[in-house]
Amino acid sequence: MDKREELLLNIKETIWPRRITMIGFLFLISFLRLFRNSGYFLELHWITILFLFFWLLSSFALEIFASKFKTLSSLENFYCFYLFLEFVWLTLIIYFIGGITWIGGFFYWFTIMYANLHLPRKKAILMVFLGVLMFNELVIIQFLGFPTYKFLPNAPYQNVYYVVLTLGIIDCFLIYVGLVSNLIRNSFDKKGEELQRALEKLEEEQIILQIRADARTKTVSDLSEELKRKVEESTANLKKKIQELEKLKELTKGREERLLSLKNELKKLKETSKK
Repeated sequence: MDKREELLLNIKETIWPRRITMIGFLFLISFLRLFRNSGYFLELHWITILFLFFWLLSSFALEIFASKFKTLSSLENFYCFYLFLEFVWLTLIIYFIGGITWIGGFFYWFTIMYANLHLPRKKAILMVFLGVLMFNELVIIQFLGFPTYKFLPNAPYQNVYYVVLTLGIIDCFLIYVGLVSNLIRNSFDKKGEELQRALEKLEEEQIILQIRADARTKTVSDLSEELKRKVEESTANLKKKIQELEKLKELTKGREERLLSLKNELKKLKETSKK
């Protein structure tokens, strides 16, 4: 399996976990909208459901179009673009659900983890940077007083200490997730390389054993051919001697008959001479 096929397989393996997470978000938001008039759950904008729906559709696009890219580089670039879209959808959803007062900022780590597990180091670092940048942009926009749909009344969007603390915690957490995921990826790659080297060594040993077996088979075959040749020569010599003996026997048989005939004639002559 080459690196393109490996990346494609990794992408497809993450599609259903993504969809399950999105569907869970969708049910959660739908449930919260039922309580939008209560004292705790304030206004929850309908557009959050729309963003989740588009996010869910993008996962189907990822599944369909990922296999269309025939080179590793083009597939990596396409996956980077999809992860960027995930950051966009997640940022918009967090903004309309409640921004930095909601723990949704921690959900950036899913996309960052996938990026560091599946993409090369430089592109993975770029994804970490984009995730941190988008969350910081979200915090700064709310700090500057842009309207948002809030869960809690009197949310401290414009409290400097709260904003700095939030940025510090979330940014450090996202960077930490990226580093740990990258270390895990490097560890897996190292183990994979060791396994590949072991397999290559095993294949070399198998080739050597096959060569030796072929050599032994050839030696046995050569000996068998030599033995067969000697047997054929011995058989031919034996047949030749048998033929010579048969000829000698024929000659001997005719000689005996002639001697017997001469003996009979001699006997007759003796009898005739006596008379």
